[in-house]
Amino acid sequence: MKAFKTTWPTELQTLQPNGLFVYLHGMRVTFREDQTKIEVSSKKALVDWMRENSRTEYPDNHSFMLAYARRAVMLADEDIRATSEEEFVDDLQALGHIEF
Repeated sequence: MKAFKTTWPTELQTLQPNGLFVYLHGMRVTFREDQTKIEVSSKKALVDWMRENSRTEYPDNHSFMLAYARRAVMLADEDIRATSEEEFVDDLQALGHIEF
């Protein structure tokens, strides 16, 4: 198994029997608040994980992101976009809530 450096934190290349290469992408994320470390495949998967591990149940990612963004405004006067998982995660990273 060979490791290649790319824009993603982890990229592995595995040779398959038919000669094709399969790339596995993963993002390692650390949460600032409690130093929890996880590995997810995408920004959407990160928001899925955050919603599923929240103390409050939310029916979908959009409602979770809206609630998170409201709390951020009230508690720390931080503006977090809840329009898409990508923008949400980008804002969390820019504000220091998470690290890649």
